[in-house]
Amino acid sequence: LTYGENDYANNGLVVPGSHSGSELYYRLSNATQGVGPRNMPQGGGATLTDDEVTKLIDWMDAFGT
Repeated sequence: LTYGENDYANNGLVVPGSHSGSELYYRLSNATQGVGPRNMPQGGGATLTDDEVTKLIDWMDAFGT
């Protein structure tokens, strides 16, 4: 399965230009609002560094512009 940028928006994972409205951010940030699991990856394992999360936030905010 290969995802393109449009696939992320079409399935609701990323709201173009809004990391705070994106399901992906909600799951990565351990947010307290929204639907679905709050932690990624589920079941433990490696987590993203703060720098990696920041890069994803920047990507979501620039997405669709």
